Amino acid sequence: MPLEIVSVPSLPPEAAEVDFSFEIDGEILAPFDDEPFRVRPLPPRRKLYGLDEALFEARDAAEAALFLAREGSGVAGYVAVCRGWNGCAEIDDIAVARSFRRRGLAGRLMDSAVLWARAEAGMAQEANTTSWSILAKLSKVFLTSAT
Repeated sequence: MPLEIVSVPSLPPEAAEVDFSFEIDGEILAPFDDEPFRVRPLPPRRKLYGLDEALFEARDAAEAALFLAREGSGVAGYVAVCRGWNGCAEIDDIAVARSFRRRGLAGRLMDSAVLWARAEAGMAQEANTTSWSILAKLSKVFLTSAT
């Protein structure tokens, strides 16, 4: 069954059983505008933030959206987006299951959030250029160093 992304009112209960953990083996040091980034090595460890219980409750469709990536009945990932205090879209959370990483799924989920912000919510499309620049640089670091 192909991977699909669908809008859902809340995460299904089985999402609580999915491994969204990730490995940490370094810390990027400020300032964040240097290239390459200065990284302080750390002892490798697995990190898991856990799921926000609010994601298992229905969201107000006019103010927020939740997109679920799934393959068959399996949860592959999700992105939660909402209308921020300033009228712009904010990403509340994004996660991709360990077994589905390195397939471009996070980008596809972000595309769904952007489309929602543009079409469904009529939100302003505004970004802090410094933040976007830092995010672009960080994504290069993580995408090229991921195993």
